[in-house]
Amino acid sequence: MKSALFLAAISCILNSNDPFEPSGIMPAGPLKGHCIGTEDRRTLKILSSADVKLYPAFQHLDQQRYEFVANLKHQGKYWIAAIPTSLKEKAVEKVIFQIEHFPAPVPAAHTQVRYHLKPEHPALLYPQALNEKADHFVKIYDLITSFEAVPARDGPTYDLFKGQEDYFALAYRIITLEDKIKYMITDQGHQVDQLQLNLDAEGSTTLLHGMIQYAGRDPEMNTMYQTLGRNCTSEIFQGIDASLGRVGMNDWQILKDPVAANYPPISGKALRVRGLLNEQSKIQSLNDELGLPARK
Repeated sequence: MKSALFLAAISCILNSNDPFEPSGIMPAGPLKGHCIGTEDRRTLKILSSADVKLYPAFQHLDQQRYEFVANLKHQGKYWIAAIPTSLKEKAVEKVIFQIEHFPAPVPAAHTQVRYHLKPEHPALLYPQALNEKADHFVKIYDLITSFEAVPARDGPTYDLFKGQEDYFALAYRIITLEDKIKYMITDQGHQVDQLQLNLDAEGSTTLLHGMIQYAGRDPEMNTMYQTLGRNCTSEIFQGIDASLGRVGMNDWQILKDPVAANYPPISGKALRVRGLLNEQSKIQSLNDELGLPARK
């Protein structure tokens, strides 16, 4: 007889043609065993060479130049992406730390990282579902890594307090900037501030590669989100430190760091002690870049 957990895994899958849809079972908390809302948010999956062979369109690409991942969100659906992470090309032109402000009972924000690729080195997207075909790649020049709470399909929507009570799984996402603009600004009218990191093209590409590796450790989404402790900001800095090391930090700064590296509204301080900000880092907001003012 199949276990209840096995049956739950079957019932949580939405698309039998998607080989990389996670099983989507809430791993812990009050809604343990319920289906996670993976149709909206899911963790990226780093693909093996055997996985890539499922998609003949990628076979002519130089496997040494690209990282191949599944579950990249673009235009509301999931794609396989070939992302240029080789230090030979140094494909990432700049890295931008984004702070999305939203209404909350206490000062709060969401943080994420944007990677702007050089014109000659786009990411290449192909439909993930095996029953979908395309005659060309979609070329993408701005990617986002964002670590987010994901509710159960039959559970409560996000709030800061339930986020501390194990109601949400944690998704280590990769998304196109286009999709994030729709969600943050077009749909909700949020203010999104931007800080360009003090990295050259080699450091920027190293960070993208490292963040993909960090994010790809848990493709089945077995990690729980916590408002204080394992959140959008703490996971960014775990990824940064794993990729670049604690740049320029002395012992006293490391001791003080957990506050800024866990609390989105002051996360710029954690960037500064790592030497990742300079006088040119504060650039125009994403709203100003797009000509789309925030709605109060």
